[in-house]
Amino acid sequence: MNNRHGRCLLLVCTLLGLAGLPGCGDALLAVRPGWWPFGGDADFEYLNEQGYLAPSQRVEQLDDLARSAKKKTPEEQDEIVSKLAQEIRGELDPLIRRRMIHTLAEYDRPAAESVVVAALQDPEPEVRIEACHALGRRGGAEASRRLVETLGADTDKDVRLAALRELGDSGDIYAVSAVGKALEDSDPALQHGAVVALEKLTHEDFGDDVNAWLAYVQGEHPEPRQPSLVERIQRALF
Repeated sequence: MNNRHGRCLLLVCTLLGLAGLPGCGDALLAVRPGWWPFGGDADFEYLNEQGYLAPSQRVEQLDDLARSAKKKTPEEQDEIVSKLAQEIRGELDPLIRRRMIHTLAEYDRPAAESVVVAALQDPEPEVRIEACHALGRRGGAEASRRLVETLGADTDKDVRLAALRELGDSGDIYAVSAVGKALEDSDPALQHGAVVALEKLTHEDFGDDVNAWLAYVQGEHPEPRQPSLVERIQRALF
């Protein structure tokens, strides 16, 4: 037995020993192949013989499910969504959870949207960001409403920026007021994100003048910015 297999055997024995302790058995059932303390796909060679998947294999499997989503029947889609909904609850690797949300975004089923919405409360920001992108791809009034909630409530700047980008691309004019509130944030990145989103939603042009945008959102009618000569030439050519 080589060192790698010895380490795997030692950990498995430890886990089996812990399984006999009160409460530990249920916890071990939540362990997924995305979690393994030795790192690297090579450490999964021994485990693959037992039917486990390395993280890269799991990602490839999820990507295949995403690509083939539109080819599956509604019944097949429901079965896949149900399986992923169960697995994501116990998945400890945030990168795998993020990929699961990316995959679920391709399934136009109510249960898939429910999982995506639940992912907005994931403890890891990168998973919440992926949930924002997934809602943006799905579109609709409910997706916009959830993105507005995330924009106002999430504490991570990058998640809020993701919500702003998706709202800007949504075409939902009812999101203007919520996006406008981000103009009052002290973070310049969020102010700029709000400006870009408002330009897309309203087709107005006040440049980077935050005060002008604030006035517009509040119902005033500031003078639009006059494009420069270079911008006018670019618009004429392209």
